[in-house]
Amino acid sequence: MTETKEETESETTVDLSASGMCLADRLAAIMEEVGAIGKSQTNADQHYRYRGIEDITAKLQRLLAKYRVIIVPQYADVQRADFSTAKGGVMHAAYSSVQWTITCSTGEVLTAHTFGEGFDMSDKSTNKASTSAYKYLLLQLFMVADPKDDGDATTPEETTGYASDSRGSSNSAPQNQSRQSNYRSAPAQGGGPRLISEKQVKLVGMLADKCGLTTKESKVAFIKNVVGRDYGSSTNLTSFEASKVIDALKEY
Repeated sequence: MTETKEETESETTVDLSASGMCLADRLAAIMEEVGAIGKSQTNADQHYRYRGIEDITAKLQRLLAKYRVIIVPQYADVQRADFSTAKGGVMHAAYSSVQWTITCSTGEVLTAHTFGEGFDMSDKSTNKASTSAYKYLLLQLFMVADPKDDGDATTPEETTGYASDSRGSSNSAPQNQSRQSNYRSAPAQGGGPRLISEKQVKLVGMLADKCGLTTKESKVAFIKNVVGRDYGSSTNLTSFEASKVIDALKEY
């Protein structure tokens, strides 16, 4: 006798409300079953591949229901800002700080905190910021990976140190060391972290223009928010910071 798809799925959907399975075990089981999620969507303008929130929730919705896990948002803070564009329009920006309550039928509770940012010419900036915060909660909580997206797959070009800027001579340390310690603690061989490449400079400029960040002020504000420091000039960014900016622009 051949089993139907509905019969197979009904057999795998187990009510765990009385099983005594703790929250940590449920999350681990979801993590095991969800597997990798590739970047199946393509941006219409820059033609890069990306992993949308729909790709993630489509795989996780059934698993969260199967293991009786619920995720509830609580918005700790939402900040907004407006930027003028070169064409005379207004770009609305929203920055959301969201605390998430993760619970299950046993009553156990786990909390998490993520941030999101969104930009829109209309009234969707807060929605985009909320979606961004939710997307990265799911990616990190369940360790969702793209099998084709590995930071070790490419090697940024080597540099010899920091560029000269208002902070001092070349190879000078950043003033805001505490905000930079995560990625400056392991400098590249040759003295200091790798700086932004020419290719990254061009890509940041192109993506910023496509996002409507066509004025110097709007670009500076956007990049400063992403990297968390006054960077002076884009050529003073590290390769790591440039990658963060590029990712943020692609998520815009």
